[in-house]
Amino acid sequence: MTESVFNKEATKAAKKAIKKADGSIKMKKLTKKIVKKLSSNHPGVDPTIISKWISSEKNTFIVNGKSVSLSRSKQELDDGIALNKVAKITTTALVSSDKIEEWRREHKIVLKDTLDDEEGQRKSKKLSHTKEYYPYATFDSERCKKHIPKSLLKQCTDDNGFEKPSPIQAQCWPVLLESENGKKRDIVGIAETGSGKTLAFAMPALSIMYQEDQI
Repeated sequence: MTESVFNKEATKAAKKAIKKADGSIKMKKLTKKIVKKLSSNHPGVDPTIISKWISSEKNTFIVNGKSVSLSRSKQELDDGIALNKVAKITTTALVSSDKIEEWRREHKIVLKDTLDDEEGQRKSKKLSHTKEYYPYATFDSERCKKHIPKSLLKQCTDDNGFEKPSPIQAQCWPVLLESENGKKRDIVGIAETGSGKTLAFAMPALSIMYQEDQI
């Protein structure tokens, strides 16, 4: 098994296990899950290799809209520092362009200008790299809390039990609520039924109405 295939399949297995975790998962359990998944296609996978892979500082990926890094917590002992048996899962907001691109690929999100010629392609590329249009991947995002009233976010989380914006909501909200060089945009969103398009368009409208009412 090549290194690229190993990384791809191990990452996929780790993501699945982490989604079911509450912020931390026992190293032994996580290792077993990854070994079990990889062994179905690649018999004889060495568990020690998986453990080293988990503790690698390069091990970061997107899970549930957040950048996740796996690291073994350290425990002070009389004879030095030993590795604990718990893999801590730490999360940070999506900040780098690489993480944004990974999130968009995972959720099949594509930003495109209305024009489809050479100029439109140039504008589409610029849209994808415009920081104001980076998605609100979680309700805790500072930009999300800045542009959407607390009462509306509470309606989503406390009253309706939403864990995070759906992909189309996460991407539509910044495009409609934030501006580039003082200019705001309209948007056409294409997604399947049940993906959350109504709230993707309604939330920015409600937020603007609320803000204007406060003036």
